[in-house]
Amino acid sequence: MAQRVCWACCFLGSATPAFHPCRTFLRDKRTSEKRTVRPRPIAVISGACKSPRMPRDLLDKLQQHLVGRHCSIERGEVQWSANLEGGGSISLPVPWRIVADGRIAFADEDDGQQFGLPSPLDGQAEANRHLAGKAITGVAIDPETADLTVRFEGNVRLDAFNYSAGYEGWQINLPPEHGGMWVIALGGGELTIFA
Repeated sequence: MAQRVCWACCFLGSATPAFHPCRTFLRDKRTSEKRTVRPRPIAVISGACKSPRMPRDLLDKLQQHLVGRHCSIERGEVQWSANLEGGGSISLPVPWRIVADGRIAFADEDDGQQFGLPSPLDGQAEANRHLAGKAITGVAIDPETADLTVRFEGNVRLDAFNYSAGYEGWQINLPPEHGGMWVIALGGGELTIFA
C-alpha cells in the first residue's frame, strides 16, 4: 500500500498544498492547455514521515532488475546518464564518480580537464573504459542521504551524491519490461518510488 505523503507534505503540513512538487504539468498538443497529472507514488521514503529506510522489498525489486545488466555512460547537454543495456537509465544531474581498485578512477568534474595530459580528458570515454564489460552486481541507497552506489564486477562502483536539501538528485527509470520503476532521490535525503 502506498504512503501518500512526501517531503513537501511534511514540510508544509498539508496533504494537498496549492503548489505541490509531486505534480507534473503536461501540455495538451491539441489545445496547448496545461493539465495537471498527479503520478501516484507507491512509496515516499522520508525521515520526517517516520520511514527513513527504503523498504527491503522495493530494494530487492530494484536489485532484481539491475543486477547482471551492463551500462554505458553518456554525457548530455546538461547532465550525465548511465544507459542500461536493454532499456532504462540512471540520470546523474548530481556529482558522481567511479571508484576502481580502491581509488577514485574518474569523477564527473574531471571531464575536459588536462591534468598534465597531452589533451583534455574525454570523460565519457574514460567512464566507459572503466565500466566496459562489467555487469552490475549490487545497488545500495544510503538511508540518511539517499546517495546511490551501483557496484560492478571487478571491484568497480559508481557513486552518485544526493547533495541538496531541496532539489531532486539522481533518478533510476526502468521501463515496464525491466520492472517498471521510477526511483527519485529527493532533496534532504528522501526517495520517491513510482511503480
